Amino acid sequence: RMAKQLMAADVSSRRTLPDVTLRWDSEIVQLPSPKPHPNFAAEYKVNNVLASMVVGRFAPPVSKVTAVSIGPFLLLGIPGEPTTEVGRRIAQVAERAGYIPWIVSQANGWAGYILTEPDYLAGGYEATLAFHGPEASARFIEATERLVHRLGSYRVNQPAATSTRG
Repeated sequence: RMAKQLMAADVSSRRTLPDVTLRWDSEIVQLPSPKPHPNFAAEYKVNNVLASMVVGRFAPPVSKVTAVSIGPFLLLGIPGEPTTEVGRRIAQVAERAGYIPWIVSQANGWAGYILTEPDYLAGGYEATLAFHGPEASARFIEATERLVHRLGSYRVNQPAATSTRG
């Protein structure tokens, strides 16, 4: 029913952005070695050996940040669940380059929760599922910086960058 309504919609009266360029790219993130949070074994009632096995099984060794720019909008796909503070820091990278960022979590995989060091050290549910420790947030922010640098700053009527895939 929704598809029929979309096909029947009158799009002639809708406004569009002039000269909008669609671009995309991704950046590999080398993640720290996975290890269970100090509270993981107790929280999930397993011994330390099993905790290490479980975390090692679910934690990918590498990940990637994906960016899709549609004019001034930059969707940043983060393969995990960044906390509000980590998401804010990632968004600031895009904002400094002139984009309006949208953080899309759990995109292209799941590398666990992505926390700042104070949040990780405080413990709790999210910290026990932050498989790559407190260093992971810096790795995702650095990957976003490299990715946004390749995309370049947003400017009205900018030509498509040649270093991106789209």
